[in-house]
Order: sequence, then C-alpha cells, then structure tokens
Amino acid sequence: MKLLELRTHLAELHNRTISPSGIVGRGYKNPRAAAANWLYRELHNLVNPNDKVDECSVKSDGKPFTTEANAMNSQLYKAAKAGTVKLLNDATVTDYGVKPTSEGDGYMAFIRYQVKRG
Repeated sequence: MKLLELRTHLAELHNRTISPSGIVGRGYKNPRAAAANWLYRELHNLVNPNDKVDECSVKSDGKPFTTEANAMNSQLYKAAKAGTVKLLNDATVTDYGVKPTSEGDGYMAFIRYQVKRG
C-alpha cells in the first residue's frame, strides 16, 4: 500500500467510515486495535525505512496514546519489559520502547524481534 492510501484508511478507521475487517479481515478479539496497530506499523515503516518496527501497539479504540507514560503502561510495553512477549517461531525480542507515531498524533509502544535460525 502507498502512503496516501494508508493515511486514508487510518482517517477512515478513526472516523468510523470503514470497518476494521475491511483492513485486517475477521477473527480478531479487538479488530479496531488490530487494524490501527497494523496501519500505524506500516506507516511508520514506510516513513522511516531505517528505523523499522515489527509490532506496535496503540489504544484499544485504535487511537494512539496521548502521552509517553500512557504508552509505557500498554500491555505490549509491559510484556516486553518483563520479557514475557509471546511470539511465533521462537522469535526473541531484541528491542522495545515508545515512539511518536509517524503521523504525529500521539505515541505508540513498539517491539523489534529476531526469528531464531535453525
């Protein structure tokens, strides 16, 4: 997806003119957060190709955290800090933290991980 298309989807998700299933499909426990997390991750990686993240987390309503402290209270950040993030393929978290979103509308928690090789 291109930058403009991702930004349009994000605005539509926040305005509730598109359903989360139109972005990430069905079957998620919290589809709005799943769609927003995916959009924010894709936007961040597109705008910052030298600072890519593997996963990110925003609030359950799909909007970013208003402060860094709120992002540090997210489940993803707390799990990464405690070393209890569960990833597929025996991947290991290599970095975690809080960053401003690439859209400048708040903060997101993020992790980077590495998959173990055979």
